[in-house]
Amino acid sequence: MSGDELLTVRRLLASSGEMSRLAVLSACESGTAGIRLPSEFIGLPAAFIQVGFAGVIASHSAVNVATALLMHRFYSLWPAGDTGPTDALRRAQAWLRDSTKKEKASWYDEIALTTNGARRAAALAARQAIEPALAKHANERTFAHPYWWAGVSVNWRVRPLRCRFDRFVFLGIGK
Repeated sequence: MSGDELLTVRRLLASSGEMSRLAVLSACESGTAGIRLPSEFIGLPAAFIQVGFAGVIASHSAVNVATALLMHRFYSLWPAGDTGPTDALRRAQAWLRDSTKKEKASWYDEIALTTNGARRAAALAARQAIEPALAKHANERTFAHPYWWAGVSVNWRVRPLRCRFDRFVFLGIGK
């Protein structure tokens, strides 16, 4: 796909070929089921799993500076580190939620000083994007509210559950 072509569930399900372990859908609301077309009811995450991906990380909200920071941190933790994608996302969400503006800026400054190429350019662009917010309240935790960090989720393909019928677990919600 290229240019302005749309990725739809119908196109994805009709595709063939080797699938990867993980799809990352960080565009605006890419994890939300569509409402325009009946074929979009299941949404892209379920379609990626249906065609063979083991898991999908997807955004359920509009992309903004917080989403960009979250995904940049995720990519710095996952492929380079010794952690899986679920833990890398959890750690990236905690960093976005708990770090101050000043701490975020310092992280980007460190990347800019220790890398080069595309990674350095991305760090400099992100640092520039948060620069106006640093002018005031550098010790503020701007993205502490779940609105900023909870809109990205991980979905994994589930293997058939094998259970013994002599043990039951009941989960209830109520008073």
